[in-house]
Amino acid sequence: MQTYDPASDPILCDPYREPDRHWVLDTSGRALPNRPPARGRRPSLRARPVPKDKKLANVQQEWDLGIAEQNQNVEDIRSRVETWRSDGYPGVTGVTRKLLFHWSEEDQCQMPPFFAQREAIETLIWLREVATRGTAERRSIEEISRRHNDGIVRYASKMATGSGKTAVMAMLIAWQTLNAVGTTRTRNLRHAQRFVVITPGLTVRERLEVLKPNHPDNIYDEMGLIPVALRSRLNQARVKIINYQAFVRRDDLDATGAARKLLRVDPEHRREDHVRAAERVLRELIRGAAYGDIVVINDEAHHCWLPEAPTKAKKDEKEAAAVWFNAIRALRDAGHLGRRAAGGGQESVVYDFSATPMWIGTSAAARPRLFEWVVSDFPLMDAIESGLVKVPRVPIDDDSLNEQTMWRNLYSNTVPKKVNALEDHLQEPLDSSVKALYNDYERTFAAWRDKLATPPVMIVVANSIQNAEGLFEWIAGHGGGEGPRTPGRLALFSNVDEHGNWHAQPRTILVHSQIDQDKDLTPKIAGLAKEQVERYAEYTRDRQKALRLRAMKPGEALRLMMNTVGKEGQPGEQVRCVVSVSMLTEGWDVSTVTHVLGYRAFSTQLLCEQVTGRALRRSSYESWREGENGRRRLKPEYAEVVGVPFEFMPNWPPKNEPIQPPPTHVVESVPGRDEFRINFPQVEEYLRVPPRHPLRLDPDRVQPYTVQPDLFPTSTVLTGVTGEEKFISISDDTRRGTVRATLAARMVRSFVNGDDPEAQSRSRTALFRDLYRATGEWLDHPEVSCPDPILLLGAEHYQKVSTAILNACTDTKDTHTQRERERERELGPVI
Repeated sequence: MQTYDPASDPILCDPYREPDRHWVLDTSGRALPNRPPARGRRPSLRARPVPKDKKLANVQQEWDLGIAEQNQNVEDIRSRVETWRSDGYPGVTGVTRKLLFHWSEEDQCQMPPFFAQREAIETLIWLREVATRGTAERRSIEEISRRHNDGIVRYASKMATGSGKTAVMAMLIAWQTLNAVGTTRTRNLRHAQRFVVITPGLTVRERLEVLKPNHPDNIYDEMGLIPVALRSRLNQARVKIINYQAFVRRDDLDATGAARKLLRVDPEHRREDHVRAAERVLRELIRGAAYGDIVVINDEAHHCWLPEAPTKAKKDEKEAAAVWFNAIRALRDAGHLGRRAAGGGQESVVYDFSATPMWIGTSAAARPRLFEWVVSDFPLMDAIESGLVKVPRVPIDDDSLNEQTMWRNLYSNTVPKKVNALEDHLQEPLDSSVKALYNDYERTFAAWRDKLATPPVMIVVANSIQNAEGLFEWIAGHGGGEGPRTPGRLALFSNVDEHGNWHAQPRTILVHSQIDQDKDLTPKIAGLAKEQVERYAEYTRDRQKALRLRAMKPGEALRLMMNTVGKEGQPGEQVRCVVSVSMLTEGWDVSTVTHVLGYRAFSTQLLCEQVTGRALRRSSYESWREGENGRRRLKPEYAEVVGVPFEFMPNWPPKNEPIQPPPTHVVESVPGRDEFRINFPQVEEYLRVPPRHPLRLDPDRVQPYTVQPDLFPTSTVLTGVTGEEKFISISDDTRRGTVRATLAARMVRSFVNGDDPEAQSRSRTALFRDLYRATGEWLDHPEVSCPDPILLLGAEHYQKVSTAILNACTDTKDTHTQRERERERELGPVI
């Protein structure tokens, strides 16, 4: 009898296909053991279950997904998009269709998008190009968005952390730009080539620089997202990435505080309004020549909201939301998002991306509520079942006599709260939980040795600066200057070796949640970051790099250490532990995090998911296993989480040994052997090289071609109630001329474009004239049997006929030898 254990075998689905199975959840949100997976996809939920402590919930009952729990808007849109996808994406532009097929065929992209990514972009395309304002699903979502966003239309894509929303943003920019540069529309614009990507801070902003098509490490080339023939056009996109703080209104009055008081100036009257602030920040984007309106993309969009009623959100969260939302509203009011529709919306939609697009301020006991304008939903549970992310494991039981699981709510169960770095042992249960998690880290470290160039990473999140600094010194060691240095209590994380010397590369770093705000850094954090970068500057052999490192300000040094964790050849390469105040900054995308310890209060489930999300990115997508019926499944990776009351499926501590990642091998050239280099081009398609002289059809080279009558009528008889009849049909002359022109235009487009100097040898007009004449001669040839030329434009014959005509054409000045040479050049690869 087959057994089902979601704890040891949680992955069910192929990541490149729509999920078709899911685990049944209990009332606390965990997968029920010994229950076969349910068939089909899990419905989208407006609110998800809050996991409960097993000691407080003795009975596991199946969670009943009632109608009230389901997000009907997402379900309806999901159904329409699924049908549209299976029908071959009808109703879109030619460019859009080419992109959609390119993304859906795994052998087209270097890194094919996962289904979660494809579904997100397909949903946005369907809403903009296929659905009309009268389509029920689009009308409903836009009415809801206007109601919650002061008339602004927003589409939110919910994607679990680690499922690849950056790639979806890139596909969005590509879809919009490639359509915009080729359109002649002047009204009802659906596409644009100007984009502003708004982020919550510098860390995210720096990570998203890859969205610029001309960036050396751009994501388009890394993943192969763009067909080669269209890649050069993408460079016309104008992408500005900015953090929302740039939209804070400035004071126009250039005066000191004393002068202000003397002049009795009301500060509010001298501050620029929101429109001026937005236009100041985006001046170049607004004034520059480009097609279409501005497209706004919000990353981590749960920070951008308009409060509807008193909430429990903190003051700084409200202020951030106000600045962000007012910037978008200002762009709308100034007309930069397009003409405002009668219903209060605007032509250019605002696109939101977030793993947690939920209203901030929801209490921990309540179920978090999604933004009402979410249009697609690929939540954490779906991502786990598809193998896209690590599986988080948290404590739900222990061997103590307490009514609650102690390590689950670690901070609330620890007394006293203050950490003393000078003590050999921390207070319980903090001490035992840190050491147990470290012991598991040691096993993972050993399993990873010699497999990856960088080590696994453990995150420690503390409630305050004082406790973060205390934990850092207890873990990593302390001392400085001429005085003695004390090694840390956890050997693998100690920055001080057994002889009292600093390691050249830091193993543990201390960061602040306000890493983007230099003024908020404490002297100890700032000094430590500067000191660690200085030590790395002495370690590196790159003199210019060392000079740049020494010239950095403390905030820059801290961000460098933080953002290079897990990156080979960078200052943070050998970091094994990160101690953070409050929470790690969003956008930190390290894929080698394996352990998380939370020593702070978690007021909301949203916060639990955000902290846990820092550990969810997989370290490898190369570990595959074959399932039944050829179903491919990734092998699971785990993140061990202690002190964060959040969990979806398995328990902690882990019952199995750490999973070894597949080894990575660096392939590089041997110095001094450049002359032996062999380049293997990636050929996407073949295009014909334009001839140097006029083309003529050679009757001797025409091959037999027969077309059977089509099933569709080309004429009909009309009759009225009195019996009179009228025969109507398409004129033979009109039909024949249309076919010749359409086929000739198709063949002209099959030649290489003007980017190749040889393509300029003859004008496209002359080439069209030659091919139009050749098509007529081919239709009249005795080897060609076609009862109705219009049939040649059908899908079955269109490409075949074009190829047959071109193969029968010759260059009028070719000799026999030259002709053979030209035939060898007739097809050229696009690489």
